[in-house]
Amino acid sequence: MGSVGTVDQPEAGVVMPARGQYSDIVSYSQAHLRLKTDRGRADQYECITCGGQAREWAYMGDGSDALTDDLGRLYSTDQTAYEPMCVACHRRHDRAVADGRPIDECPRGHKWDEANTGIRRSRSKGVGLRFCRACHRENAAERRERLRMEAA
Repeated sequence: MGSVGTVDQPEAGVVMPARGQYSDIVSYSQAHLRLKTDRGRADQYECITCGGQAREWAYMGDGSDALTDDLGRLYSTDQTAYEPMCVACHRRHDRAVADGRPIDECPRGHKWDEANTGIRRSRSKGVGLRFCRACHRENAAERRERLRMEAA
């Protein structure tokens, strides 16, 4: 063990990566720090989904090169597998991947297209939350039917 102010040397036979090179064994946090160091912060980019201000790097890989941390989060050392996304689009993407459904469908399977996507404006923040118009119609019909049955 080294004394205060010194750095311990690796044991004999242990090969350390050269300065500026990365080890192949990385944690989720290390992979994201490398991404930030090499490609910059995500907020320097636009969200690839909605065009808004990106906030986070999202793993977009097909899973073939994916690593999993103790919390079950997928990540990769391949920086090309990441894209900048806003928080809402990133969460939506991750939920779709976790559910095993395409990212261009709502949880009930309706397509997220221009005709089927509504924007609900938040009064407090002035931002929009998208909703599925088909699901909204189905929910309203179910609610009307339930009220009709209760009234009878």
